[in-house]
Amino acid sequence: MDARTIACHLEPRERKLLAAALRELHEAKKLGTKKGSLSRKQMKKLFIVNATPFVGFGILDNMIMIFAGEYIDQMSKGNLPASVSQ
Repeated sequence: MDARTIACHLEPRERKLLAAALRELHEAKKLGTKKGSLSRKQMKKLFIVNATPFVGFGILDNMIMIFAGEYIDQMSKGNLPASVSQ
């Protein structure tokens, strides 16, 4: 099978996606970037996407622990003084 035969069997949307991927590959080869290497902008986006859930979880976890600690202190009515500040 050659490339034309494969392209004939693709839907118009699939052809556009294939053309865009080929253009990106051609541009990457022109710029001399290796396959799999990321640009600085891509690395920044990747960092933000991966770091955001960790920051969000950290804030939420901290808030839950503070509220749970306060609740436990109030429910024990001072019988279990686990907190340093009173």
